[in-house]
Amino acid sequence: MNRHKGKLIVFEGADGSGTTTQSYRMTNRLVNEYGDNNVLFTREPTNGSIGELLRRCLSKKCTDVSGRAIEMLFRADRISHVERVVRPALEEGMFVVCDRYYPSTLVYQSVKNTLQESIESMFDIYHRMCSEDMLLSPDMVLY
Repeated sequence: MNRHKGKLIVFEGADGSGTTTQSYRMTNRLVNEYGDNNVLFTREPTNGSIGELLRRCLSKKCTDVSGRAIEMLFRADRISHVERVVRPALEEGMFVVCDRYYPSTLVYQSVKNTLQESIESMFDIYHRMCSEDMLLSPDMVLY
């Protein structure tokens, strides 16, 4: 049994900014310190069914999906991710290193103009999404 409480560490940033590279580096560092069984690397969109559909939509392979539908896919993928992967790992006391989480969704949606709210209201949306989707707040977010 792990002696520490699980921690959720999230890397966020613009496409090409190195979030994946830095996530892997953090994961490797934690594995070296705490062992393979105490560290989990994950990412969003996930490799699950919803995440794969979302990746296809983001790569323009499905042109008949609206921006609002993509927003819902992001949320559905995240809810499934938290329920199936993140929360159980944290309950086991693991470090969970995630390459992107809900701040990326907000940024993506605002850039794509699928949400009409101003930047000031993005924080309200963020808190509403967390509450409605029963998401976990990260212990650390690195931009």
